[in-house]
Formats: sequence, C-alpha cells, structure tokens
Amino acid sequence: METTAEQGNADSEAIPKTVEQKTPVKAGEQENPFGDGFNVLVSVPETLQIKMVNASSLEAYEHWLFISSLLGSGAIAFWEAVIQNTTAGINGILWGISLLITALFLLCGYRAFKLRKQLTDKSKNLTYKMQRKVAEDPKK
Repeated sequence: METTAEQGNADSEAIPKTVEQKTPVKAGEQENPFGDGFNVLVSVPETLQIKMVNASSLEAYEHWLFISSLLGSGAIAFWEAVIQNTTAGINGILWGISLLITALFLLCGYRAFKLRKQLTDKSKNLTYKMQRKVAEDPKK
C-alpha cells in the first residue's frame, strides 16, 4: 500500500489518498497455493475418560521413586566394587556400605510403591460423553 497527499489550496489540509498496489510475482516464483485458507478437521472421541489424582500425593510418589532410583544405581555400583575388590582391608567397608545403600533402596522403593497404591485407590475416573456435532466432514 502506498499513501500520497493531495495538494490543495492553502486553506485545506492535506487529505491522504490510499493507493492499493499488488506486488508483482517475479519470474520463477509461484503464488502461495495455501493462501486461500485451510479446512481444519478436529476429531474428538465419543467418550472422554480422565483419571483424577491428588497432586500432592503424586508429587511425593515421584520424589520417593526418584530417590529410590538413585539409591538403586548406587547399590549396584557398590556391589560391583565388592565383587571386583582384591584388597582385603577395604572389603569389609565395601560390604557394609553396599548393605546400607541396598537397605535404603529397598525402604525408599517400598515407600514409593505404597504411595502408588494409595494414589490408585483414591483416584477418581471422570467420563464425559461428547454429544454436540459442530460440523460434518466435507469428504464423507
């Protein structure tokens, strides 16, 4: 678009005049084939089920599961060190640390699975039925 001002006499103000100008298509370029618009089709199932859980319980479960996964990795690393150890003086210390980390892993894992059980017991399932049809599929 281009705007020019008409020249008038001294008493009149300049009145802007709008001139529409179409950008010419250069050689080798094509116009946008999608410029006319899109047909959007959204498919929604007839029934929608949502499982509702307590967010604070879910957060606690995720924390305990994360801690137990870290301790499980640590326990495996220490048991590997126990198996590969050739020094007699360190062997007892590695056994003790490995047993301690394994016990902590089992306790945290038990707590995580207990919280998971509470989540599934206290959850609610909501079911919604979609009944309103907004538009027909034009291809059918």
